[in-house]
Amino acid sequence: MKATTDREREIAGLVNALANQGTLKTTSVAYIATSMKFSLSEAETRFLVRYVVWRRSQPAPPEK
Repeated sequence: MKATTDREREIAGLVNALANQGTLKTTSVAYIATSMKFSLSEAETRFLVRYVVWRRSQPAPPEK
């Protein structure tokens, strides 16, 4: 799964950081959404949810 905008890349970066720390849970969505420096649009929220689900199934960070 690939981020296509700067905001999606920022979301993915935080998700990846939590995953690398071993603290990424499905319940992390609310924490991530409120941790962003911007309000998430509906599309960005959908990306966040999909990315968290996808990232939890990946053993290593995605290549850039």
